[in-house]
Amino acid sequence: AIQLKRFDYDWERECAIKFNDYFEFPRELDMGPYTVAGVAKLERDNVNSENQLIEQKEQSDNETTGGTKYRLVGVLVHSGQASGGHYYSYIIQRNGKDDLRDHWYKFDDGDVTECKMDDDEEMKNQCFGGEYMGEVFDHMMKRMSYRRQKRWWNAYILFYEQMDMIDEDDEMIRYISELTIARPHQIIMSPAIERSVRKQNVQFMHNRMQYSLEYFQFVKKLLTCNGVYLNLAPGQDYLLPEA
Repeated sequence: AIQLKRFDYDWERECAIKFNDYFEFPRELDMGPYTVAGVAKLERDNVNSENQLIEQKEQSDNETTGGTKYRLVGVLVHSGQASGGHYYSYIIQRNGKDDLRDHWYKFDDGDVTECKMDDDEEMKNQCFGGEYMGEVFDHMMKRMSYRRQKRWWNAYILFYEQMDMIDEDDEMIRYISELTIARPHQIIMSPAIERSVRKQNVQFMHNRMQYSLEYFQFVKKLLTCNGVYLNLAPGQDYLLPEA
């Protein structure tokens, strides 16, 4: 993420100020010259001979080409002045290499709409700031006229994504999409083993049910409820009480 210096504080007037000046930023950014290896290469270029420069350039290019290039994937825009305003974002949809056109979307609070930020002129009008010719009402002439005005909406934070990581993600997505689910291989059990396993399972379930605490309590309650029938003398009948 790169934060642009759009805001400052005026100590003489004691108030916050915003810079709406024109600032253009690239869609692709190479950070190689700003790395340790890139700075070392520039320092060597100032002291080495021409032959050494060619050799070191080839070696330095091999060292710094990987992991230093970034692609713009998001822009946070501030619309308004330093004393107040509104924030909204432009975010690119990652569609992989197969989709030749990048799709950008504008996220403005609860509204999400597709926009044409892939167009350089649209990017300039919405994010670079600066001035533009706008139609305003001239109170002296009593008619509409065109005047140069400041763009008070401009980019505040830029979001770049490493292009090497994008390539790796695309390769991973392509690899996963090409994977196929093999049909499950079902192993058939021999009849003898199946009968033995079934017999052991039935025996286990019988033991589990017959010697369980729940089954013991059930039998005990059943005998208690029917104990009066079991203690009758031979030939004696028991009359149930009327409901």
